[in-house]
Amino acid sequence: MATSTRRGRGSHPDLYQEVTDRIVAMIEAGAAPWRKPWTTPRLPGVPALPVNAATGQPYHGINVLLLLPLSMLFGDPRWCSYRQAEARGWQVRQGERGTPICFYKLLEVGPEERDDLGALVGEGDEAVRTVPLLRRSTVFHASQIEGLPTLEEAYGAGESSPEAAWDAEVRLEALLARSGAAIEHRGARAYYQPGEDRIVLPPRGRFPSAAAYYGTAFHELGHWTGHERRLNRPFSFDRSAPDYAREELRAELASAFLNAELGCQHDLDEHAAYLAMYLELLRQDRKEIFRAAKDAQAIADLILDRHPRLRLEQGMAVPRTGSLEPDGLMPATADPPVPIRTFDDLLIAHQRLIGGALREVVRCGDDEGSLGRLVSHLAAALPISPTVTTALPQKTLIGKSRPNERAHGPVLGWG
Repeated sequence: MATSTRRGRGSHPDLYQEVTDRIVAMIEAGAAPWRKPWTTPRLPGVPALPVNAATGQPYHGINVLLLLPLSMLFGDPRWCSYRQAEARGWQVRQGERGTPICFYKLLEVGPEERDDLGALVGEGDEAVRTVPLLRRSTVFHASQIEGLPTLEEAYGAGESSPEAAWDAEVRLEALLARSGAAIEHRGARAYYQPGEDRIVLPPRGRFPSAAAYYGTAFHELGHWTGHERRLNRPFSFDRSAPDYAREELRAELASAFLNAELGCQHDLDEHAAYLAMYLELLRQDRKEIFRAAKDAQAIADLILDRHPRLRLEQGMAVPRTGSLEPDGLMPATADPPVPIRTFDDLLIAHQRLIGGALREVVRCGDDEGSLGRLVSHLAAALPISPTVTTALPQKTLIGKSRPNERAHGPVLGWG
């Protein structure tokens, strides 16, 4: 039975429910919008995820999920509205149907409008308030538009090269190293261990390709970002708990974003079982897919160093102190001093000081004077009391378990 997309006496369209219904329908049909069993060759410089053809700006969050299937099918990430196409002399072909996307619009709501929007703004407040309302827009894919430049014309000619090729290994390895995550290679399982804040992967030789290895590594890195020192997401080790399904949904969506961007591949052994969990989540909460897509975008942005507010430094998320460069990287500027109020603040300051001092040693040359100054700087700046301690959490595992293998704790995530 179809779910109503209307609510409230004002009959406002419930876009949350409408979008959730669309994604639920795709999952039930066996076509989760973030999964594709093949690799589409991509020209160098062409974005992997959906972008606006008129502005060049990437789409984010829930809109990535809504636009990704057609982008992957045609190997072209470009979309735009009818008006944007018309303004540039392009023409949407007659009879083509657009794809709805969502955006938030700020709306001032007064007391007289509370009957229709009371659920959003609350009761008992007579003041005018500004609330974000979800709105709909319609865009068309590049394949539906005549006159749009070809990918070669828009991004430059180049030989088609699948991003999953081994020649991408250097870049992928650099991304893993830049994260600061502790990664060990042993055993036959892939998992994240929150208690020790460590990722464990099987030896590289057990993977069929570099793409499979890095796909698994970045999936576990997605779990790794949930630690309290990074994006601070709730973990659960009970497979029947909603938080377990929420974390897995976010890690899988982030994997899809990263795989499309980096050319990796990652397949969950129990994907069908996870889909059942996802469907239960989405049916119970019409806003869950929006939150999950937003969190997955934050995971991918943090790993790729594109997060607007945070960046990774020595494995911890710290505030950005400047704007992103065009290539998505931060300029090499000195960090301002941060007040030390907690033990985590002390660790961050400690690592920043060590990093700066070591860079100074490299710049000045590895001589006794520079190394001596390094020791002096550390001793003067970090008078750590012997009473400062931190408790180590109990060992727990997040990751992939295989039959007949004993885990050392509860397991969340399946690689």
